[in-house]
Amino acid sequence: MVAVGIFLVVVIIFVLFISYINNASASKELKAEGETISGKLTAKDSQNPCAFIDSNNQVLPEKMTDCYNLGYNASKDVLNVKNDYCFYMEDEDGNILDLDTDPADGISLYGIGQPGKVTFNITLQDGSTLSVGCGQRVCGNVVCP
Repeated sequence: MVAVGIFLVVVIIFVLFISYINNASASKELKAEGETISGKLTAKDSQNPCAFIDSNNQVLPEKMTDCYNLGYNASKDVLNVKNDYCFYMEDEDGNILDLDTDPADGISLYGIGQPGKVTFNITLQDGSTLSVGCGQRVCGNVVCP
């Protein structure tokens, strides 16, 4: 009976060790991809449609639209990443900012990235809230079809 108990403790320690190793490896991979994305977003390469942050840390709206218009999978290729991502911007009060470059068209965009992986609760002009997935556009008070 004692041997079974010792065996179980050894198995549990082994499983915890393997789990720790896998989590550490995943963390390193995500950190590396974060650094890769950061470099690609601020690249001075004018041919990169996803380089929408200039050398003064200002957002270039046209380039951000270009990145969005590539589509999610193509933008992952341009950014050289395997994992999902979502770019969004907040103001100093924590409100998610509309990334759409043409406010007159009545369509809003609250993130660029994997649709549905990250969800934002947006406060609309009428005071109501709407749940919006990253990369989804909002037409008036509803998510665009």
